Amino acid sequence: MSGSIEKFWWDGTTYEVKADADFTENAEYETEGIATSGKTLFKSTRKVATVEGIDLIVNGVEKQTLRDDARAKKIASAGYKEEDGTVNNAKCRLQIVSRTTSESKMAVVLIPVGAWEVTPA
Repeated sequence: MSGSIEKFWWDGTTYEVKADADFTENAEYETEGIATSGKTLFKSTRKVATVEGIDLIVNGVEKQTLRDDARAKKIASAGYKEEDGTVNNAKCRLQIVSRTTSESKMAVVLIPVGAWEVTPA
């Protein structure tokens, strides 16, 4: 990703993103090199490509909606738009990591059900 995040949405609702938002997209595969007496063998393991570091600015109603959805383990459409215009979408489950009351900030993680759909700018 390049730059900040312009927009974030969950289940049809757009949420305000902290101004300096810097999401972390985790790799979809992990590759390991295995030494042999000949050429190196490679073992690839599929991982869940979670997105972390999502800091949302939420009001009371939004906070409760996100909490209810996380507790219910709801799977919904989610995504975000990067500063360069790239859009990322997936069906996801939402996990709440923390909440900071002084900034009305809620940190969440998106856990996709399948692969992310990426639409370049």
